[in-house]
Amino acid sequence: MVSLTGFPETFFTREGGRRAMSDDLFRKSKAAGAKVLAQNDALVNIRRLEIETLLPKVEFETLPRPHCSVEDFAGGAREIARNLRHAWRLDQGPIENLTKLAEDIGCIVIHFDFGTSKIDGLTSFANDGTPIIFLNPAFPAARLRATLAHEIGHVIMHHFMTATADEEAWQFAYELLMPEREIRPSLFPLNIDKLVLLKNKWKVSMQFILMWAREMGALKDGYFRVLMCQISKRGWRKLEPFDGEWLIEQPTFLREIIDYHLKDLGYTEDELRSSMAANERTFGPDYLGRPSFTVL
Repeated sequence: MVSLTGFPETFFTREGGRRAMSDDLFRKSKAAGAKVLAQNDALVNIRRLEIETLLPKVEFETLPRPHCSVEDFAGGAREIARNLRHAWRLDQGPIENLTKLAEDIGCIVIHFDFGTSKIDGLTSFANDGTPIIFLNPAFPAARLRATLAHEIGHVIMHHFMTATADEEAWQFAYELLMPEREIRPSLFPLNIDKLVLLKNKWKVSMQFILMWAREMGALKDGYFRVLMCQISKRGWRKLEPFDGEWLIEQPTFLREIIDYHLKDLGYTEDELRSSMAANERTFGPDYLGRPSFTVL
């Protein structure tokens, strides 16, 4: 069995069970088909089950990660984001490393190959409640930051999807990444050159800035469309300025957990892989940073 699948026999008898992707919180395109979702449903479940086995022996201190209901705040998701920026002692201006912030509040962040551009990211929860955020590294760094902020919004505000959850997560992401009080004065006047400057400062896409400006009422729909057309004419809808230059933020928390098991708890790599019921072919690439192939 192992030689055929790469999984040990314990993988097929383990407890924990399947969790449907509909139980997770994720950013996906409406064009993502049933087959794509089903494939990723299985792969995400496998990774979640593997990671769950690592958590009982790990204790870590985190920044506060409250669960906040939007209904309890007059200012909705934006107010929650403002309050948390204060609670997390974030300085004014852009968040330097959003991935580190996510890990500091106890989220495990993973760069995960969804095999499609139809899924940007998703959040699943381990049995102990630890959020596991899967991000698609096929996208530019600026877009990944927006997706990660969106997923953090889900972690803070939602334990399951509702009709309004996705929009609430976006409102949270806008305010977390670009506080209205700080960015609004710089939106007048707004043109393509100004958008490039703002992107360079806030480390999010020009299109994301435009959507936020429209949401906060600083940009009328007509001029929003004009600027989006200008972005399209320049061929920037998929790849904007700086997208080919900026490095993607790298998560470290999961590797620290792996290293703790190997160095502090004394597991060998084979023992750890066996305890996780992980695939012997993908364990190295997934958890030890090794390439998935050997160059001869």
